[in-house]
Amino acid sequence: MLARKFPNLKIIVQDLPEVAPVFEQEFPEDLRSRVSFMTHNMFDPQPVQADIYMLKWIFHDWPDVESVAILRALVPALKPGARVVFIDYVGKQGPSDVELPRSIQGYGTATDLRMMALFNAKERPVEAWKEVFKQADERFDVSEVKADPLSFMCVLEAVWRG
Repeated sequence: MLARKFPNLKIIVQDLPEVAPVFEQEFPEDLRSRVSFMTHNMFDPQPVQADIYMLKWIFHDWPDVESVAILRALVPALKPGARVVFIDYVGKQGPSDVELPRSIQGYGTATDLRMMALFNAKERPVEAWKEVFKQADERFDVSEVKADPLSFMCVLEAVWRG
């Protein structure tokens, strides 16, 4: 969707080797000149220097230690002004201007319990996500946060000040 919406972007999709055949088989041919696949383990040092790194639905099923390690693996490639756009689930939100129905509150609690039971992880509130970036490296400046209490989604942007 990003490649279609922004025709000037060059995009590299990184994932483990077992994802490569799926990418090769299913990715639209008309976008291959601007979108490529690269085998990469997110715990290894990032080999690509870019302006923006997008991490979507990555951290919420990893404990803090691994989430911090994933961010630290980006550091070798980061240049001043590079951005990390984080899109993930936000759980256990504090007081809000939006009165959440009990069913939505229960959904958030149930998801948090699943993350704990399955992955030794947790759904974090926005402040905890900011703390993960700070623990990874003090040179990350969280510049913008948009959290939606109804969808439990958060878009957080951190700028690398180098």
